Amino acid sequence: MKEKQFVYFPSLSSGNSKSWLVKNTPLPNGTTSRFYDDSYPKQFQHKYFLLSAGHNLSHTNLRVDMGLEDSFVIGDSGGYQIMTGAMKWKPEVKDRILNWLENNSDIAMNLDIPPRGNLFNFHDALDISCENFKYFADNRIGKTKFLNVLQGDTIDGYNIWYKRVKQFDFNGWSIGVGRNTYGMLYAIALLIENGEFDKVHNEYLHLLGAASLKDFFIIGTLQKAFNKRFDNRVIITTDSSSPNRATVFGTWYFDLDYKNLKQMSNYFGKNGKTLYNIDKKPVCTVNCPACENTLYEQFLDWKEPTHMIMTNHNMAITTNSHRVINEILDSHESMIPEVVGQDYYELHKALKEMVESKYPTRVFEKYSPIFNKHCNRVDSTFHKTDSNIFFNF
Repeated sequence: MKEKQFVYFPSLSSGNSKSWLVKNTPLPNGTTSRFYDDSYPKQFQHKYFLLSAGHNLSHTNLRVDMGLEDSFVIGDSGGYQIMTGAMKWKPEVKDRILNWLENNSDIAMNLDIPPRGNLFNFHDALDISCENFKYFADNRIGKTKFLNVLQGDTIDGYNIWYKRVKQFDFNGWSIGVGRNTYGMLYAIALLIENGEFDKVHNEYLHLLGAASLKDFFIIGTLQKAFNKRFDNRVIITTDSSSPNRATVFGTWYFDLDYKNLKQMSNYFGKNGKTLYNIDKKPVCTVNCPACENTLYEQFLDWKEPTHMIMTNHNMAITTNSHRVINEILDSHESMIPEVVGQDYYELHKALKEMVESKYPTRVFEKYSPIFNKHCNRVDSTFHKTDSNIFFNF
């Protein structure tokens, strides 16, 4: 059986990217801008996509209109938009969201309300999320595989949230990450320790919004450790809107910095006439379809198809980084520190030990200094907790 690799889902179904993908607008060389289409060059083809109910609830057939029928689609339920107030919360909206997700996605997150922002406190967010999860469990028709959702910013928060939602049996778990990859690792340890991935119906672990090059290295390491512990059965996935969102700031990806695990990029300023040879091609280290027949002069007015070209190019670099990270992790173990350095190799070993341990949360505590050094950490209140005294996990 082929060893599982983690999957990256681009989230490009809002704003200008939605428009050109629905219209199937061609790139300058005549190739479709739909990088998931069968006609797109195989080397750069990426048949995975995230669609968001939070941005597209009124677009009931978005998957078909974007030509995603034969791609693997994950659905985001729109809880983040509810948390921020971009979508007004009404209990009856959960039925519309459930129907939308079952019509547009293969797997999807349950409708959770992240316990952040100013509209909902932690306990209200958890109460509403539990009500939504029960509604999804009772009313789903089986067309889409749904994921339970674990949220929290602190160790205590993750423990409290898990105790409430573990009663629901779906097809896997999703963890609210954002910038908090430190907390994400504790949440993963918590789920493993409580036997969630020993259950055969839990096939997926989705990490929301973790898609930097360092995140890819962490997730790729976790995937290989999961393959070993769970008999190559669980797929780890992640998503981001970065390839498109970066273009708003004029960001052009061009190479990978392995030693620092960073995506190297350049900024195209509005004074490009004085910075670039406008009759030359932009730097493209992978010779992607978006850069064929493209010159610097096309980046001067910041109108379409500028963002489309940049998004497709950034996608090509992102999918290449996904491939390279997997190649690094598939190499002989002794090669990994030679490529990424001893510092990141120590992180790699700590992650593997955590996943393989009988008590992953203890290993998390053991290697907390390493994880703290290499991971983003939103809340400084992560600490040793006595939650196990109060909760029966």
